[in-house]
Amino acid sequence: MSRDQAQTGSLDPADWRLAAEKIHRVALLIADRVEADFEKAVAIPTQRFIDEEELLFLNVGHIFWLNAGFAIEDLLKGLAIKKNPKLIENNVLDKSIKTHKLLKLCRIVQFPISNIEAFYLTCATEYITWAGRYPAPIGSNAFNPLAFSMADISVYKDLYGRLIIESDANGIFKRKIHFENLNPNCGNQSRQSSSNDPST
Repeated sequence: MSRDQAQTGSLDPADWRLAAEKIHRVALLIADRVEADFEKAVAIPTQRFIDEEELLFLNVGHIFWLNAGFAIEDLLKGLAIKKNPKLIENNVLDKSIKTHKLLKLCRIVQFPISNIEAFYLTCATEYITWAGRYPAPIGSNAFNPLAFSMADISVYKDLYGRLIIESDANGIFKRKIHFENLNPNCGNQSRQSSSNDPST
């Protein structure tokens, strides 16, 4: 997605999928470090004091969900726009999908979820809204999500995978990126394939 598209609003659902995939990669990087620190923590004798410097990623589950939640949000919004292009008019998102409420977005695109997934998506909404960014709630209706566990990562990966399958089924294919003119002194420029056809 170009800077102009990000500032206005893309009519192309593939741009929303691309944005989701980038955030998803960051979520997975955090998940890998969290899992590694969990394994280290289990091996440490319970009677020994653990310095935070030893396990820097043990307590960043909220940052994982901040990214994971945004990835899910972008996939859901891409599906919503694919099914109803009028949700973006004059480069502005319709107020019905201008939300971080993931359960609401699931209902809009009719994406089926289990009760367990609904619970985690409710928590993810809180992480996106405030818990992944601020030390205190920003609204009176907010709640503090429960402690993070490895189950969070497992549920997220399954949800994300199913949303990718749903995106494929609706013709929202992975957009190919071609990097060129790489220069460590002035960043890089990327060129996106204009085709959404996965075979090209």
